[in-house]
Amino acid sequence: AEIEMLLELHGLRESESMYVVRHDMIDTRKNIIYVNGAMVPDKSHKYVEKETNKNYTSTRNVPIMIPRLAALVKVHQDSKTPLPCHSASALLSHVHKTCQRAGITDVGNHSLRKSFASLCFSKGIPDKQIQEWCEIENKDKLPYERRLPTPSVCSTGKKRHRKDC
Repeated sequence: AEIEMLLELHGLRESESMYVVRHDMIDTRKNIIYVNGAMVPDKSHKYVEKETNKNYTSTRNVPIMIPRLAALVKVHQDSKTPLPCHSASALLSHVHKTCQRAGITDVGNHSLRKSFASLCFSKGIPDKQIQEWCEIENKDKLPYERRLPTPSVCSTGKKRHRKDC
């Protein structure tokens, strides 16, 4: 489940990460995740492949930003073993257990997706690019951390937010 959690930490939806894993759509040489397709439950709650994503803009290429993902995928590709694919409920269970072991706030799968935008922000990536990779239509939906005023040093020498100077 670690690979799928890392994919969600790269802004992929749960349904997209399951599809990407099943079809080995991760290029470790170019460090790119090709997001094109989804695994969704049918009327009888069995997962079926859908060749299209949620909508047109969901088809995208996302750079691998967390080296651990590329390393795990490369091990499977080198040994010619398929990437593990878990059900949505099993994946969520792994996320909860991982949070407990790490002693951090328990989160769901969607929180992992939102965290990617924060990771991009911390690396200085422009909003427009973050919106494309995370498929965020409205700039106001970027994580709260991205919309905070940028800290600066005021004339007093104290670090404050610009609005306070």
